Amino acid sequence: MNESLTVAIVGIGKVGKAIAFFTKKAGYKLETIFTNQTATELIKETENILILKEKNWNFTQPDILFITTPDDKIENIAKKLSEFNKDKWQKTLVFHCSGAFNSELLLPLKNLGAKVGSIHPLKSFAQNIISLSELANVYWCVEGDKEAIDFAEKLITFTAGKIVNVRTDKKALYHAAAVMSCGHVLALLDLSLNLLAECGIKPHQAKEILMPLIQGTINNFASQEISEALTGPFARGDFQTISHHLQAMLKLEKNDYLPIYTLLGQHSLKVKNK
Repeated sequence: MNESLTVAIVGIGKVGKAIAFFTKKAGYKLETIFTNQTATELIKETENILILKEKNWNFTQPDILFITTPDDKIENIAKKLSEFNKDKWQKTLVFHCSGAFNSELLLPLKNLGAKVGSIHPLKSFAQNIISLSELANVYWCVEGDKEAIDFAEKLITFTAGKIVNVRTDKKALYHAAAVMSCGHVLALLDLSLNLLAECGIKPHQAKEILMPLIQGTINNFASQEISEALTGPFARGDFQTISHHLQAMLKLEKNDYLPIYTLLGQHSLKVKNK
């Protein structure tokens, strides 16, 4: 990698810290971080990094700039950045890390000559990464200008990651799929834990009870077609058991479970008949 290239990051949440970690490992010089947060341990341990509050946009122009803020801030940040160094953006690659939005959010900088793109890791960053091995085999969705894509591919190759190309107009669907496979799965597991709590089972034991079932489902998902991996009463067409479930849930004070169980059950029947 090119050690002479400089990097700036706007936002230093979980994804921003990951970008900071592996760009430094790749040999790039992390020069500037814009943040509204207190400097993290990662930053404190690194010398010669300029830490600016996001309202202070007077900075040295980097070669590569990552915007890793929440999605609803990206476009506004691009507009603010475009008010500075207007004659210097031609040599800068600018990325945002949103999964749902494409690089059109960066149009104010593109209009000044910057090459822009989006780069999104299909990984849950619940904790800070401490090793490059944690990024191995992770898929990254990349789109944007050719120069941006070329650089992103080199960076992802360095992390031993993989690239998935999604059409610009399909990014929202791509990200919705990611949310359903991750965040929504956890929401379902929370409902399962709540149902076990109704049975008098304590949370730590409930997790232990569910883990073999969850792991077995993941293993089946990895090795079989969905229709073959599907198990349980919907796969068997056991409507007496399903009815018994529904009657039990109707008696609960909170009724979140019933519509979710029913909708997912209807889809399970479609999966069974694929």
